[in-house]
Amino acid sequence: MHAAVGQLRHHHEQSVLFPNAYTWLVLAASLDVIMTYLMLSVGAIEVNAVANHALRVAGLWGLIALKFTIIAGVLWICEFVGRRRPATARSLVSAGVALNFLPVVFSFAQLTLFFDDWVAVFLRG
Repeated sequence: MHAAVGQLRHHHEQSVLFPNAYTWLVLAASLDVIMTYLMLSVGAIEVNAVANHALRVAGLWGLIALKFTIIAGVLWICEFVGRRRPATARSLVSAGVALNFLPVVFSFAQLTLFFDDWVAVFLRG
């Protein structure tokens, strides 16, 4: 019994290579979608052509599907590469986190600088 629990625990601990980094990646991607929606609701435009196309074709759900398809791809690549070159995969997931937080920070800066009443505009919706 104890050997089976130990094997199960070992298997569970090895399920993904960088669980903390992946959590940050998903958080950053989620905040990016939220901030994009917020920015669009106060009159901004989507400058990413692919994301803009997803928005035009399928609305917010299209943007969410696009974002998390990309994130799933990044996770898969990190797992694949990480089994062979852990440092490279760690750098890749770190870059993914940074690249997803960048538009969040940029959007927040735009909101505070250019949209004085963004909370009221967003809540009116």
